[in-house]
Amino acid sequence: MTLRPGPASESGPHGFEADGRGFDYVNHFEVGFGHYEVLLRFAQAFDGMDMQARRTSVVMTPAYAKALLLMLSGAISRFEAVHGELPVAGGQASNDAQAGG
Repeated sequence: MTLRPGPASESGPHGFEADGRGFDYVNHFEVGFGHYEVLLRFAQAFDGMDMQARRTSVVMTPAYAKALLLMLSGAISRFEAVHGELPVAGGQASNDAQAGG
C-alpha cells in the first residue's frame, strides 16, 4: 500500500490517502533478517480468528528498515508529546522470528 500525505480536504485517516485498497488494522508483528534484507510481517490476531487470513509481509533493505525505524520513532514521539506516554502493547517487543542466512 502506498500512502502519501494529502491535502486536509482530500485526505483519509490521519492526513493520508490510501491507494484504493484501504487500510488494514494490525496488532501482531514479526521481524526477521537475512544477509541483505529485513523482513516484516504484520497481521491481525484475535481469539477465534485465523491469523494467516489477514497477513502482510514486507521485505526491505536494512537501510530502508532503519529509515522506517526513525520515521516511526519520530511519529510516536510527536504522538506522546500530545497524548502522553504509551505503554508497550503486550508488555514487551520480541525479535524471535529471525531469518537465517
